[in-house]
Amino acid sequence: GIALSIPVSVVAAVANAARHGVLIKGGAHLEATSRLRAIAFDKTGSLTMGKPMVTDVLPFNGFGEDIVLSLAASIESRSEHILAEAIIKKAKEKNLFFNELDGFEAIPGMGAKALINGKSYCIGSMALCSSLGVLTPDVEEKIKNLEVQGKTVIVLTGGKGLMGIIAVRDELRPEAKDALKRLKNLGIQAIIMLTGDNEQVAKAMSKEAG
Repeated sequence: GIALSIPVSVVAAVANAARHGVLIKGGAHLEATSRLRAIAFDKTGSLTMGKPMVTDVLPFNGFGEDIVLSLAASIESRSEHILAEAIIKKAKEKNLFFNELDGFEAIPGMGAKALINGKSYCIGSMALCSSLGVLTPDVEEKIKNLEVQGKTVIVLTGGKGLMGIIAVRDELRPEAKDALKRLKNLGIQAIIMLTGDNEQVAKAMSKEAG
């Protein structure tokens, strides 16, 4: 009886998991889950919805919110990044004008540089765009406040310096917190979040997810 019940229970468990969107390769892998003590999750799309949205547009140096967003979206229209999609979507929602680019250079993991009407622009991380000396204590403070809320900050600079800051946030999946709590109750000792975000944003998100 036992000899037959084990394969039957394994097949039933694998089939049940598949119905819930969980693919298990076979019996050995199913049994291994009982010994799990640590799980690592990718943040974007696993713990979060994977649909970042623009939450804040802060213009500086006399520029308006719309011009910051429209220039940012124009440059990002050539980018493949998930944060670029959020900026483009926001600009389209506001029916903003998209500029033609005379030149474009993507800097992987950092952002992009572009030429529009003979003027050069930079969009992306502080590390990429801060070479223009755009960081004042006031700007740093605003960036820190946004990051503490779990928002990723994108900076737009032009020839004269800082034009604006765009904050983007990817919301936690509503079920994430509960799922992580249940994993802890099942004896998982370490739950790890992997992300390309900076530490401040990662801390805010991991705190929220528990």
